[in-house]
Order: sequence, then structure tokens, then C-alpha cells
Amino acid sequence: MTSAPTVAPSSTTEEGLQRRLSSRQIHDDRDRRGDRRRLFLGSTVTIGLAGPGVIVTYVIGAAIALVMGYALAEMAVVHPLAGSFGVYAERYLSPWFGFVVRATYGFIQILAIGAEVTAVAIYFAFWFPAVPQVAWVAAVSVGLIVINTAQVSRFGEFEYWFALDQGRRDCRRSSPSASA
Repeated sequence: MTSAPTVAPSSTTEEGLQRRLSSRQIHDDRDRRGDRRRLFLGSTVTIGLAGPGVIVTYVIGAAIALVMGYALAEMAVVHPLAGSFGVYAERYLSPWFGFVVRATYGFIQILAIGAEVTAVAIYFAFWFPAVPQVAWVAAVSVGLIVINTAQVSRFGEFEYWFALDQGRRDCRRSSPSASA
């Protein structure tokens, strides 16, 4: 039985990956990830149309996603490469599957981000009805592009402070004085 290769404790692996997040950023993001609230704009419509039984479908989907996440984590430990599951599909199946997985991932990200900025526009139109929704879509899109093209350390710093502010607001919202 062979053991999995270990990654040297240096800041760079042989594939050129670099560790640029500080320990504070990594631990805080991990600790706050479960605490963050999500806006389920589409879930209310789905439950209204299909009934509460759709929650069972969500639970089954979450279980499948959990198993897939654990499988990807195992492969990432054995093969710490940039490219994640596209590389794993290419390595274990074929180069064609690697391409299909990467293309599908890109397409799904485009759809998901489009849905998210549309949801932001819907919520902001409720609060600011005089501003056209396309302005909110454009502003949020530009903001996402700026944040995601930043260096990893700056992205991690943004996530750290954003999560810290979210935690502060959650605490204030759940305190007894907030409901008075």
C-alpha cells in the first residue's frame, strides 16, 4: 500500500502553486462559512409551486454535493494541482473529459453569477426603485470582476473583513436589544 505524497511546508509547490493567504484569513473564512446567511430567492418560488416535499430533494442534492466534496478533497490531497477537477477528469478518464468538465464548469459559473447579479438587482430595485436594475447588474458585475482579479492575498483580506462585518451584523440582529 502506497502512501499519499505530502506537500512540503514551503510556500511553493513543484507545480508553481503559491500559498498567499495568511493563517488568520484561512481560519476565519473556515470558521464563518457555516454562519453566513444566504438569500434563497428561487427557493421560495420552488416551494410555493411544488410544495414542502421539494425540501427532501434539496437534502438529497446536498448529500450528493457533500460526497462529491469529500471525493474532491481526497483527490486534492493526493494530487495538489491547479485546475482541480478538470485535471482529475483528464488524468483519470481522458483529455476529452478534462475539457468537457472545464467547459461545463465555466458555463455553470457564467449562469450562476448571472443569476446572482440579477437577484441583487431585484433586491436593490425594491429598496431603490428609481435606479434601473441594469445599473445594479453593471455595478455588481464590475465589483465582482475587480475583487476576483485581485491578488489572492488581497482577495483573502477582502473576504476576511467582509465576513467580520457580516458576523458583527448577525450578532447585532440576534441580540435582545435589537428586537426592542
